[in-house]
Amino acid sequence: MYFYGIIKKNLEIKDKAKRVVQVERMDVSYNKLFKLLIDKGMKKTVFAKTVGISANTLAKLSNNELVSMGVIVRICRNFNCTVDDIMDILPATVER
Repeated sequence: MYFYGIIKKNLEIKDKAKRVVQVERMDVSYNKLFKLLIDKGMKKTVFAKTVGISANTLAKLSNNELVSMGVIVRICRNFNCTVDDIMDILPATVER
C-alpha cells in the first residue's frame, strides 16, 4: 500500500477473538545495539534492568520490532550515544 510515497508492509495476525488484524511492520534493525552490548560484555537481561525496560520490550528489540521513542531515548542516554549508534532504518522494499 502506498501512503504519501512511503511503502508500508502489513502482516495479518489473529487477535484473541480469532479475528484477522492488519499490523504495520516497519523495517528496523537493532543489530548495532546488540553489537554494542557484546563489545561492553553486557548480557541482555542486565541491559534491560539498567535501562529500565520490560522483558516484552527486550523481546521486541531482539525481534527488530518497533519500540517507543522513549525507550530509544533511555537507551541512548544510558550509553551516551545517538540513535544511529544503536539502530538502522532499512530501505523499503516493494512487494508485488
